[in-house]
Amino acid sequence: MNMLKPIAVVLLSSLIAVNSFAVEQPQKAAQPQTKAQPAAQQDKNLVAFNRNVSIKLVQRGIGKDGDTEYLISTYEIENKSKKKIQAIHWVTGYTLNNQVFLSQPMPVNFNKDTPLKAKAKESINVYAPLHEMNEEVRNVFLNPELPIGALIGAQLIQFSDGKKIEVK
Repeated sequence: MNMLKPIAVVLLSSLIAVNSFAVEQPQKAAQPQTKAQPAAQQDKNLVAFNRNVSIKLVQRGIGKDGDTEYLISTYEIENKSKKKIQAIHWVTGYTLNNQVFLSQPMPVNFNKDTPLKAKAKESINVYAPLHEMNEEVRNVFLNPELPIGALIGAQLIQFSDGKKIEVK
């Protein structure tokens, strides 16, 4: 548990940075530096990501296949755009008591022949073997009484036409 708190702080800081990082716009040499941009002018790519896609963790549970136990996370992905989506990447930060205790990258690549259609929703299951998690994290997931939350950190949308929205 001693290492869990520093790791959680670093992961939470990373997620906050991913979600609130403001892209610097190139400035003309004649213009002076400006102060920090107001919240209304946040990262344009993050705004575009959220305008085009909605990602929700709708269910979480434990499943077993033979001797292997898995954390099964079910996400609902909604394509709100007018284009087909080939890939969506995000990070899920699992939280307990408002602290991130596990950060998982979620790269979802749709089959080239069956991308996520425009204005469509799809549910996907992500399986994470519990034996690959440290004991403290595994015990948190195995305790059904704990109120585990999730933060979604936007990373990438790749449309079928090759265009991308990348949040840095």
